[in-house]
Amino acid sequence: MKPRFLFVYFSGKRTIIFWIFICAVVLLIHTESAVASASIVKVQEQGFSLKLDSYLTIIEDKDKNKDIQDILKAVESGTVKPQADPKMNFGRTDSVYWAYVEIVNDTDKEVTTVYDIAGRNEHVELFIENAAGGFTRKLAGTEYPYQQSGLKYRNIAYEIKLLPHESKKVILRNASLLVRFPVTLWDQDSYIAKNTRDALLLGITYGIFLIMFVYNFFLLLFLKEKTYLYYILLVLSNWFFFMVINGTAFKYIWPAQPFWETRSYMFFNMVTMVLLFLFIRSFLETRKFAPRLDRLIRFWIVYCSIGVAASLGLDFVTSRTLLPFINFPSVAFAVLIGVLMLRKQGEFAASYLFSFIPSFIGGMIYLLKQFGVLPFNAITEYSLQIGFTLQIALVSIALANKINMLKSRLIVVEQAALQSQKDLTHQLSEKVKERTCELEIANAELEKLSRLDSLTSLYNRRYLDQALQEELKQHIAEQAELSVLICDIDYFKNYNDTYGHVAGDWCIRQVAEAISGNCERYGVVARFGGEEFVVILPRTDLQGAAVFGEAIRKSVADLQLPHTASDKQTVSISIGIASGIPASGLTENEVLTLADEALYVSKATGRDRVTSIPSLTGMKKAVQM
Repeated sequence: MKPRFLFVYFSGKRTIIFWIFICAVVLLIHTESAVASASIVKVQEQGFSLKLDSYLTIIEDKDKNKDIQDILKAVESGTVKPQADPKMNFGRTDSVYWAYVEIVNDTDKEVTTVYDIAGRNEHVELFIENAAGGFTRKLAGTEYPYQQSGLKYRNIAYEIKLLPHESKKVILRNASLLVRFPVTLWDQDSYIAKNTRDALLLGITYGIFLIMFVYNFFLLLFLKEKTYLYYILLVLSNWFFFMVINGTAFKYIWPAQPFWETRSYMFFNMVTMVLLFLFIRSFLETRKFAPRLDRLIRFWIVYCSIGVAASLGLDFVTSRTLLPFINFPSVAFAVLIGVLMLRKQGEFAASYLFSFIPSFIGGMIYLLKQFGVLPFNAITEYSLQIGFTLQIALVSIALANKINMLKSRLIVVEQAALQSQKDLTHQLSEKVKERTCELEIANAELEKLSRLDSLTSLYNRRYLDQALQEELKQHIAEQAELSVLICDIDYFKNYNDTYGHVAGDWCIRQVAEAISGNCERYGVVARFGGEEFVVILPRTDLQGAAVFGEAIRKSVADLQLPHTASDKQTVSISIGIASGIPASGLTENEVLTLADEALYVSKATGRDRVTSIPSLTGMKKAVQM
């Protein structure tokens, strides 16, 4: 039995219980507590990070008509104070909330602090006490260009410099749709280090998305499976959605477009929902196995598509108000589909369910945080991203697992069909086998003939080029010496003119036999063309090649073939040798050219002789034998 992915063995209740257990453990580990204190924060010179939950004095402004003086009077009169168990997440509300704190530098040095406001806020105002006793107003949020967010990081953050023993009052007004006060006070160096770590974690998350996108994109090209198309589009949509949530899209892609920033959240959220259900429909094949459920899924796709269009036309408050009523049912419906398909799709549905429950749990935690049921912390803020990142990775595995299972089933079916066909056509197969054997023998004979010269039965030019190329590679790798000889019959044109072409062909055959008789056992002998022949001598140095060359020259001379148009009155041959350890990058054409240069020297110095050039190593000095 082939090993399968572990999550395939989770199904139904086991899968749900497993993920609920993981979620409960994480939430219990991350439980936070706060200690009540006055609205005064004393800072150190360096190396501090203070969550201001228990230091902030929170004032609700239901009528939205209070100003900064009203807040100062309320604090000075003592009618409002920090709470022992403060509520920092007020969820969706029509009220405006103010937060007051006083920062004191008790040290003898100037301290630069960073007032950091986490989360996705649409409209916040920060009032920082100045040297004149008044307040400097800072205005920021997704409703305004990114440049107004203070320090150029993901969150809204502003530097507050404190002289030795100086104190400053800081008042925050939050008029966002979702009112939260995840405010932290940092020293400058710690804040920079924290944002560096955040950037690294985001880079890892985005890297996972990129890897999943590229990997499954190539699988799409290879398999041409529609499910992979929906999956890579889902990965891409999630990628942009998380960039919007994390603020990186507002920082890097559309920093001067607050109108689009306020609508991008719902737009990419709804696009993700559309692609999610398209993927589910394709992966679980609901059209084939559950037609009624498939109709409901198609209705939901249309419903979410309307949300995509509405996100561009609705104002921010309306779209964010409607979003939970789309997201919560969508995520619950996606899990319900997996449960309903367990009986019909078995392991496919189990792997799907195991993969999608992390995003379901992450989505539920995120929504409960949005409504103020859960506190604002790292787990609740990043729960959606953690869930979807796990989902993206697990779904990729589930897809691969599905393809492997389908392939295994297909192999079983094919094997059965092949066995049946084999039983029915055994006799025909034997005949085909016989004919195939005959054809192979004929092809082998044709292949052999295609490598030989028809006149001399030596190897032809095509085989020569192939053999020389292979020998060069081997000798370069082994740093062994190689010798190549080019032999040319002297005054052969005159021979043809005197005795005729038939006699010329007979002469070429006689010379070919003399050459092959000396070298055939030691190397490759080929007819290069016309009256020229090439001999390849593997692992032969210049001196050894010269001995072979002289033996060939003498054998041809000993034939005593009449040639009245030659100075010697008999047929003779000139030989050029290129020898040495081949240089890296040397080609077969270059080797033949070097041997031809040596042959030219033999021709130019009287013919009927052997000239060697140790040229394969770069030297070109001719040595006449």
